[in-house]
Amino acid sequence: MEVDRNIISYLSRKLRKEKGLTQENASFGGVSKGTIHNIETQEKPVAMKTILEHFENLGVIKAEFPRLVKETSKDLEDTEFTLKLIQMLIDGGKLEEGLQRLKKITLPTYHPFYSYRTYIVARYYFHKGEWQQAKRNFRRTIEQYQKNQYKLNNQLIGHCYNLLGLCSYYEHNLEQAIEYANLGLKNATNALKSSLLSNLTLYLTEMGNDTQAFYKINMSWGEIIRSDKITTRLNIYLVKTILLRKAGQIDEAIQCAKKGLDLAFLNNEYNRAFELLNTLGNIYLEIKKWDKAEECFQTVLLSGDLPNAKRLIESRLNLAVLEAYKENWDESEKQIQLAKKVVRGKALEIHWQAIVNIMYGEILMKQKKYEQAFSVLDTTIKLAKKSNRKDILQKTLPHALDCLLAMKREDKYLELSKELHSLDDSKRKRGEFYAFIPWRW
Repeated sequence: MEVDRNIISYLSRKLRKEKGLTQENASFGGVSKGTIHNIETQEKPVAMKTILEHFENLGVIKAEFPRLVKETSKDLEDTEFTLKLIQMLIDGGKLEEGLQRLKKITLPTYHPFYSYRTYIVARYYFHKGEWQQAKRNFRRTIEQYQKNQYKLNNQLIGHCYNLLGLCSYYEHNLEQAIEYANLGLKNATNALKSSLLSNLTLYLTEMGNDTQAFYKINMSWGEIIRSDKITTRLNIYLVKTILLRKAGQIDEAIQCAKKGLDLAFLNNEYNRAFELLNTLGNIYLEIKKWDKAEECFQTVLLSGDLPNAKRLIESRLNLAVLEAYKENWDESEKQIQLAKKVVRGKALEIHWQAIVNIMYGEILMKQKKYEQAFSVLDTTIKLAKKSNRKDILQKTLPHALDCLLAMKREDKYLELSKELHSLDDSKRKRGEFYAFIPWRW
């Protein structure tokens, strides 16, 4: 008799728990505690004859066993299907509707899909942008999955590590994001591996580890570019474009961005397209092709409700840089104010407030408005300290120091220099705050 061992493991736990028996209490005759342990954890194979004896000890006669297995298999299949539909709702943006449906499904901790249910809860928080709650539930999913020891073919652990990495990335904890991505690669195959590799190259690039990022891309390019997941392929085009630009391979970077744009438009992946457009526009800024740069940025802004708030902010700031290059200061500051309006309107996180303020400070400094510039930067420093955001302090302080130096405020310069020195020197890379804005003219 061939029976899914996951079903046998679950049934043993279920019947034993219902009778209030421990593994030791449930051991009778030729079925030892160790044998029950192996049945329930699948650590070692157990003969079907012994399994049937164990279930007879739990009150299931041999003749009824096939029917019980069939019914249980159907129940598990129905539960998995329902959970998949709920995940579709949540991933499709119907967060509260999905959560309400999920609350109606109560599963015991030993259920094969208990960890999958927890995983869907984690995805709910992930889509809400509540990173700590999401991470807590992804980690709980891994613990539960490993504790139950069912051999499910859903790559749940790999998916958890992939999304844990993204949570850490959105929290601007790049070291932790890289650690999670590497853990995921140890627990993933096929399409998921491509997604993890793609994300890992992004984290390495943001960390400023361009050499390793390039190595990963070159080693895995063929694998990632064949991925069925369009977002994975677009992500690698974006990262490779950024790396080629950093390496001074401008023509290659432009061609890479254009290939990514073709793929994005073909698959209606508009926000990925807008991300690539902002990156391409920045390359044109660098080589002083103003018209082409403006065309890229304006395309994003003229696309109605399609771009998300972050892409709109990027485009506004890029236009502010463009106008600053031309010394059109009024228009440059106008774009900064429009970017600020998006930040306020969308209640975006402190990270984006800091980005806008730092760029505004840079533009004011370029006009030699040092007092005003320092006031803007000082606001960001205070906000970072209040929120305990060392990453923002590390990016804001160098600009504030430049401003103080120009103002010849030596006492304040010394004070902030000491603060900067006390921060982790390995993280003080002025070019990694965000890739789409050139800091110096």
